[in-house]
Amino acid sequence: MINLEEAEEEIDEIRQEITMLSECKSEYVTRYITSYSNGPDLCIVMEYLGGGSVHDLLENGPLDESVVAVITRELLRAIDYLHSNGKIHRDIKAANVLLSSKGEVKISDCTWHASSSW
Repeated sequence: MINLEEAEEEIDEIRQEITMLSECKSEYVTRYITSYSNGPDLCIVMEYLGGGSVHDLLENGPLDESVVAVITRELLRAIDYLHSNGKIHRDIKAANVLLSSKGEVKISDCTWHASSSW
C-alpha cells in the first residue's frame, strides 16, 4: 500500500512502475495482479509467495551451498528475462528474492527501469 498523499511527488514514477510490472510475464518475476485505490492509499496486489524471502532464510544462519546455487541460477534467469525485455532491476538484494511454498525463486520489488540503450 502506498499513501498517495504522502507520495504526491512520486505519482508518475509509481505509474511507470505499475506499467512495468504489468508487462512482466515470467515465471521468474513476481506476478502483478492489479491495483486499486482505497481512499488516499493505492493498493498494489501481487502474487503471494509463501516461502518468504532469501533474507528471511538467512536469519536462521548460512545457507547450504547447493541451495545458494539454485537460488543464484533462478535469479540469473530472472535477470536474463528482464534484460532481454529491455528492463533492469535497481535493487537486487536478499529481501527482494522471494520463494514460493514449492521452492520457486522469483525476483520482486517494483524498482525496474526501462533501458533505452539496449
